[in-house]
Amino acid sequence: VEVPRVKSLSREEFLRDYYLPGRAVIMTEAPAFAEWPAMTHWRDPAYLRRKVGDTEVYVRLNAHTKDYRVGSRYAIEKVPFSKYLDTLEAGGFEASRRYLAVQNPRGPLATDLT
Repeated sequence: VEVPRVKSLSREEFLRDYYLPGRAVIMTEAPAFAEWPAMTHWRDPAYLRRKVGDTEVYVRLNAHTKDYRVGSRYAIEKVPFSKYLDTLEAGGFEASRRYLAVQNPRGPLATDLT
């Protein structure tokens, strides 16, 4: 899957065209988002644990394999977000083989996008 690259988007364009439909996008310059709470809050693992630590999320497994990269095969598990975050923070092989799948765009972190 090719992810579109754009220079920048307005908040409204980002929410309407990418965030709410759950589509990926890479913004190469995003000054409009610099003031959003997500830009600082989402870098803080303690904040994420407080907001969504107990929320169950879908995590794709075997993200390190060629089969995963071409979209032909992967497993998925449902775990509390805090467990996924623990794995990422520990690093190593277990972290490299996991990828957070698309989540509810209107979930508890949505207020950080305003």
